[in-house]
Amino acid sequence: MLRPAMRTVQNQRTLPMRPNQRATRAFGVLGGIVAIQFLLYGSSLLGRTLLLPLDLLPTYLPGISAGVDLNSVDPTYADLVLVDEVMRVRAVREIRTGNIPLWDPDNFAGAPFVANNVSAVFSPYRVLDYLFPGPVTVAWTQLLRAIIAGGGAYLFFRQGLRVRFWPATVGAWCYPLTGYFVLWAGLGSSSVVSWMPWILLAVDRAVRRPAGAGGPCLAVVTAFVLLSGHLADGALVLLVSGIFGIWRLATRYGVRRATERPWFTTAAVLGGGWLIGVSLAAPQILPTLEYINHSYRMAQRNAELEERPSLGLAALPQLVIPYFYGTARKDQVYLLPGYLQESAAAGYAGLTTVLFFTPLAFVGRRRREAIFWSAMALLGAAWTFGIPGFSLVAHLPVLRLLTFNRFMFLTSFALLTLGVIALDTMARRQFEWRRAMWLPVLASGMLAAWCFVRLAQWHEGLQVQAGAVTWGLIPAPAWFVKTNLVALALCLIIACAWLVLRSRPNASRAAHYVLALVLVGEMMGNAYGGNAQCDPYLYYPEVPFLTELARRPRARICGQDCLPPMLNQMYGLRQIRGYDGVDPLSLVELVLADDLQLSWRKKIEFPPASTLHHMAPLRSPIHDLLGVRYLIFRNRIYQGPAAMRGKDPDDFALVENLTALPRAFVPRRVVSIADPAQILAVMRGADFRPSEIAFISEETPLAGTYAVGTATITRETTDEVVVSAEMQSPGLVVLTDWWYPGWHAYLDGREQPILHADYALRGVEVDAGDHELIFRYEPQSFARGVQLASVGAAMVLGWYLFVTYRQRRGGRRRASAQAVS
Repeated sequence: MLRPAMRTVQNQRTLPMRPNQRATRAFGVLGGIVAIQFLLYGSSLLGRTLLLPLDLLPTYLPGISAGVDLNSVDPTYADLVLVDEVMRVRAVREIRTGNIPLWDPDNFAGAPFVANNVSAVFSPYRVLDYLFPGPVTVAWTQLLRAIIAGGGAYLFFRQGLRVRFWPATVGAWCYPLTGYFVLWAGLGSSSVVSWMPWILLAVDRAVRRPAGAGGPCLAVVTAFVLLSGHLADGALVLLVSGIFGIWRLATRYGVRRATERPWFTTAAVLGGGWLIGVSLAAPQILPTLEYINHSYRMAQRNAELEERPSLGLAALPQLVIPYFYGTARKDQVYLLPGYLQESAAAGYAGLTTVLFFTPLAFVGRRRREAIFWSAMALLGAAWTFGIPGFSLVAHLPVLRLLTFNRFMFLTSFALLTLGVIALDTMARRQFEWRRAMWLPVLASGMLAAWCFVRLAQWHEGLQVQAGAVTWGLIPAPAWFVKTNLVALALCLIIACAWLVLRSRPNASRAAHYVLALVLVGEMMGNAYGGNAQCDPYLYYPEVPFLTELARRPRARICGQDCLPPMLNQMYGLRQIRGYDGVDPLSLVELVLADDLQLSWRKKIEFPPASTLHHMAPLRSPIHDLLGVRYLIFRNRIYQGPAAMRGKDPDDFALVENLTALPRAFVPRRVVSIADPAQILAVMRGADFRPSEIAFISEETPLAGTYAVGTATITRETTDEVVVSAEMQSPGLVVLTDWWYPGWHAYLDGREQPILHADYALRGVEVDAGDHELIFRYEPQSFARGVQLASVGAAMVLGWYLFVTYRQRRGGRRRASAQAVS
């Protein structure tokens, strides 16, 4: 029970704040977030550096390594410069010219652009990029992301949890510094997770006041979650909001009232908000779902291939010491399988939070909330720690498409929420010592002793057992000593704080200020230097070899253990390889059918996670079919005759494939085979001649006949290809671009069906004579998405106006009643 003095303070807090007090508090919250971000990324925010790991590019591009410290390069962030920045630049270029970039013709043999999620064309964070397209905007987007995440956390802690100003402010400062935001900085996943406090706040408001504006707000925030990045991450955030909504319904109405009208009304408001939000994001969702049905990566997940297996309890130390096993930088070593971003380190919310604040969350009158958020923290870590039973659930038909290794963002938020609850408990002077509190004291001491023993034995080397993998003795470098020293110091501070509170419980109010600042400092120290800030001269500099190659007749290229996919777009080149996180199924299978020592996940230098790497001979029927005319090697690897060669050993060498077919051609003969697998098997044969024969899956009168004619591409845009066909006899015009629903063919203005040619490409039957054949990308999924979004926008607007009208009418009625009385 609260003391009388505390009841008075609590009653005072219900009084409305003065406008200047609101402004002061808002300035304190936002000012702290901005100040912390400037301390971390001020150089990039001022344009002196760029918040991108550009020091990775010298690994791939010759002639720019001068002055670059390659020992600090962390290859796990390669996607930021090899994929995300490339797609950002393309999206900005297309949008600023008035086009919606639905299709990307420059990688693979064409693939959807909006549907791949990484492009995030409709993300609210893209507004900054569209207004200010330069690379400096990357840092300002990071600042905006921190403000959105921290501001939402503050409002959720204040209004959703009803905590005091100081605990909520500390939570707002710390949330953008949690492990997930630090390790996923700049990537779409952190953009999605930044909206999680807002969607939880909207759910809370909708439950507390079903007739208020919580429902429309929930719809808008749901759309932001689904539009800001990866759809799978958005689905995880929606799953969290659904669990939280059920919890709020249970705490407000109770389980026994689940059949009563208020419960159903509130549940309908929540369901309506989520459904309308999904409809608002339909222009992104529907094309993505369509692409997923044609995805190589999703096909492997449906086959229950473990892309990111759990690490078990070996990963537990990373939850409180994120760099316990090191990193992937060249001057360090990462001692666990997989990537640091997808480890338990992403659930980091401060060692101080776990060992000091979290136990205090169970003291006072907030035990039920503490139990709920503890369960949420455990749920987020269930996959990473291999908790029994969770794997069975995660492999259910729909859930197996989600990336539960990224669910650690829930753990970090839940732990921070427990810390905020504990801070509020101390601020209200509700601290009471209990015997169970000796457990965190003991845990702090044991962890301090462990760190001390590791430091004392550093000269003997480091040996780690991780699951079934045993790593040998590794000399302990500076990062090992620094990590253990910091952890040792924090453990001693926490143990001393517990002992002080044991002897002087009344010191809890003063202690929570000190320990809150310790927590903020700890998390800032963990975030400092975690993201590369590089000199602007490293931003995709001119490479003479690639500039000269771009002047040659345009054709597809293929890098042989060099020039990673997507990087070609920054130099005006078109590559048959690609990486967008989804990967076109039939095209990948066609390339892999080449039987040329290919490896889907071959590790070369610093490759992106799922990049298609080619190791093909100079002559290949599949290369000829796909129009791969230019093969690029490293000088130090290829010593044979070359059409063009750089001077430096690390430079490139060009081999020209003179037998490559043009992108549009007419095969002499057409064979119809209904079974695609049989087509693939025939194309694997050494006697396959793509210019002589084409295989189609549909029945056609052209089967068995011979054709004579030519086809030439006369005009091309991002989503349209115009082909001039001069046919002396009926035949099949093959366009060596990926067959994908949404493409339509118009022959002399009349629509013609597009056939599956050579397993993965497009073919159109053409009569004798001169014709104009137009391929145009007009996806129904996007058109229907726009229609649904329009309906959703109208519903949100109408819902909000209705709520506003009811509130104003209720206010007038109350004013009239008061006047009469």
